[in-house]
Amino acid sequence: MVLETAIDTFVKTLALQNTPDVLSRNPYQGNSPEDVDRRNNLTFYLKKMQEFNPSCLFIGEAPGRWGCYVSGVPFTDENTLLHHDFFKPLDCTVKRRIAEDSTIKPLKENSATIVWERLDSIPVERLPLMWNIYPFHPSSVGSEHSAAVERPNRKPTNVECKVGKNILRMLLNCFEIKQIYAIGRTAEAILKNDYPNIKYIRHPSMGGINEFRNGFNEIYRLR
Repeated sequence: MVLETAIDTFVKTLALQNTPDVLSRNPYQGNSPEDVDRRNNLTFYLKKMQEFNPSCLFIGEAPGRWGCYVSGVPFTDENTLLHHDFFKPLDCTVKRRIAEDSTIKPLKENSATIVWERLDSIPVERLPLMWNIYPFHPSSVGSEHSAAVERPNRKPTNVECKVGKNILRMLLNCFEIKQIYAIGRTAEAILKNDYPNIKYIRHPSMGGINEFRNGFNEIYRLR
């Protein structure tokens, strides 16, 4: 019998959380193949990160519809799941789909591509843990619209972010994080009172690529 770990418990708890409104969707909740896949992907990611005992947390705003909303892993898209060595041992839907039909193109997200490009510049043992202040997908359409193509991204509300803060506390119980970096102003504004030592990095979207890279390089003392 396999014992349930703290990560298993966290992901199960995450999947049971209801969103505070109908305009956001918990991508880990439900029993569809996609829901199960996202839970499995997240569990794989968090357990592997736990092995490295990360001291830093990079926390963004919310899952993007072409990235985390589909993959289940923060700042990660299907293309990264398929091609990056970090996820090589992971058995996931996108790998099985493309094994059956090589003409299928994995989804790509600009922010995920930029973030992993920078992560590749440091040893895997120094990777930061990644998360979102609101781990569910906020949109301008109701949660009955589940396909990524149907769900335009929007900024999470203060109420949604307060829900996210409670979930963040549960996640932090699984790790020994010493420094939190807010990727974008939303996460910084929501967390600065609870975590006064939080530091800000420009989000790579909306023209922020170079500023994000510079902020990352400063943290890891890269030229």
